[in-house]
Amino acid sequence: MATTEAPRWDRWSASQDGVGENPVWDAAAERLWWSDVVGPSVRWSAEAGAVPTSVAMPSDVATFALADGGAAVVVLVDGIHELRADGTLRRLLDAPYDRAQHRFNDGRCDTRGRLWIGSNRIPGSGAPRGSARFWRLDAAGLTPHMDGFSVSNGTAFSPEGDVMYAADSMSRSIVAFDYDLDTGTPSNRRVFATVEGSEGGTALPDGAAVDARGGYWIAVYGAGLVLRFAPDGRLDRVLRAPVTHPTMVAFGGASGDRMFLTSGRAFASPEVLAAEPGAGDVYVADVGERGVPEHRFGFLDALRRASTL
Repeated sequence: MATTEAPRWDRWSASQDGVGENPVWDAAAERLWWSDVVGPSVRWSAEAGAVPTSVAMPSDVATFALADGGAAVVVLVDGIHELRADGTLRRLLDAPYDRAQHRFNDGRCDTRGRLWIGSNRIPGSGAPRGSARFWRLDAAGLTPHMDGFSVSNGTAFSPEGDVMYAADSMSRSIVAFDYDLDTGTPSNRRVFATVEGSEGGTALPDGAAVDARGGYWIAVYGAGLVLRFAPDGRLDRVLRAPVTHPTMVAFGGASGDRMFLTSGRAFASPEVLAAEPGAGDVYVADVGERGVPEHRFGFLDALRRASTL
């Protein structure tokens, strides 16, 4: 069984995010992007300790992906938007679901530039468990795919792009799919790994990333842990996070060998906040692995042309 390691976590940004998420290293600009889900805002910073640039969003941020030309595609609960390089926002697509029952959540681009976006059922809405699904965003717009999720998270792709991963936080399971890069189609769904603990408890699998050797890393919200699963699904490393509520990991830095970690404070107890004044900040550590470059969204021009909003 893997022993728990305690790497040195340095503070990248004292951002005090309500729910920090979606760290993305922009290799071209040498800066880290991330979001505050409930801020709501998209943020970036080029160096540790710098005050981040922050662009306010009109509704909660689910995920985002960088695109060419300094733009980004930002997924809000009300739909898909383009964040231009000048900081202005343009709406491209409406959300494809009943917003009283579901909302977008975690996402990741495949190696061909398609953005996969998961969704969550809203507790107390009447939407049944397992009714959330994933959507593929490309030149054709939003296409529904796998369902059977309650709170989608942990979206990632193997270094070769031929395996897709996704987690359901409520069932604490991580599933894998064979992934056809030519068609953008997942198949052969199977359980890849599970996160120990009681179903629906406080230790919830959240955001994930894959390293260059194919290891799948996932933050465990509420447990203060980051786990690495080998490509065969075996748990082989356990890292102690600097806070109780880590949310998502990403690799970056000049050599791609730094692990960035976002965190949240919005749902932490008063006791946790008193003990962890750095809850909601962004951290960075050397964990002895190198990541793969984050893939950019490749269909922004097509969405611009098709948008009637």
